[in-house]
Amino acid sequence: MRKLFILIAALALVATSCNLEPSIDHLRVCNNPDYDITCPSDNSVLESAETDTIYVTATISHVPQNTGMTITWYYLEGGETKIDDVTLRTDEDMVDMPVYSYLSKPYEGWPLGKYKVTIAMELENFSTVEKEFSIE
Repeated sequence: MRKLFILIAALALVATSCNLEPSIDHLRVCNNPDYDITCPSDNSVLESAETDTIYVTATISHVPQNTGMTITWYYLEGGETKIDDVTLRTDEDMVDMPVYSYLSKPYEGWPLGKYKVTIAMELENFSTVEKEFSIE
């Protein structure tokens, strides 16, 4: 009986020490993702001539089913100008699930300067995450 109590106490300690709060981790920007559409490293500067598409990748964890997630792209030179956004809904409770969005090069080419991408989730007490980068 004592062993059972110790086992239950240990499991309770492990369960309470785990962070089961919704999170966005490994937020990265790149122009050359891996085959599974994840950025292998984070690039704060992208070369205009080498960039046809900009990707943002992240891992989301402990996000309930049917949660809305909006990814928004901004150009920051001369003020914050929204370029595009996409809103997705999670299919199931997500644990360590990769997500990505991309922005294709405009017909006229990339305007040089600073950009920002944000990821917001429709959850109480969840702070929007953002990543700034530049195109030179």
